[in-house]
Amino acid sequence: MALSASDLPAMYTLLANSLSRDESVRKPAEAALAQSECRPGFCSCLMEVITAKDLAAQVDVRLLASVYFKNSINRYWRNRRDSSGISVEEKIHLRQKLLSHLREDNYQIALTLAVLISKIARIDYPRDWPELVSTLAQQLQSADILTSHRIFMVLFRTLKELSTKRLTSDQRTFAEVQIFVLQPGGDGYRGGINGKKPDPDYEPIIRFWALLFLCFRYSATTETFSGANKL
Repeated sequence: MALSASDLPAMYTLLANSLSRDESVRKPAEAALAQSECRPGFCSCLMEVITAKDLAAQVDVRLLASVYFKNSINRYWRNRRDSSGISVEEKIHLRQKLLSHLREDNYQIALTLAVLISKIARIDYPRDWPELVSTLAQQLQSADILTSHRIFMVLFRTLKELSTKRLTSDQRTFAEVQIFVLQPGGDGYRGGINGKKPDPDYEPIIRFWALLFLCFRYSATTETFSGANKL
């Protein structure tokens, strides 16, 4: 049976209880979450917990929800014989929701969301998610510092994920993404170096440029993209 908006209070309670130090509270909650993982709507419920404005201060619960979401992507995003996986309709909803929630205040949650976006991109881009990079680039044009930070985190992780694919068609897609993101990357970087004082908020932009350099080097030499793992 699919989970829906009416299940959100119960989902929040399970997540909160799974953080309890009391084993008699934590263990049943963890077991209930494990049983819910394969149910339709599970990831959508987690996404609602992560993005709910009235839960912004509940960082531990929201972070745990993002970790469960990431793990579910690994297990259920692809359809398998032993599981129906996540439906096409729910995938569309989740991809749209993720791109509308790039301005996440908490760094650890933002990092986890960037990683799971990159995992989805590895599977869905460009066939089922053609608008991913263009949407990120478009949002970057009018983004504030925090949003720019988060977008570059997503681009960094997505490029790194796509770089490990080896089929000729995948390498062609990877090269196209590099070219597409170069212009917004340049704009963001120039904005950082034109300032009078160094701003720690631009660290992910510098990291992104370092990765981008390795991306071009990888494309030119077709060698194993091992250097990116050191960033």
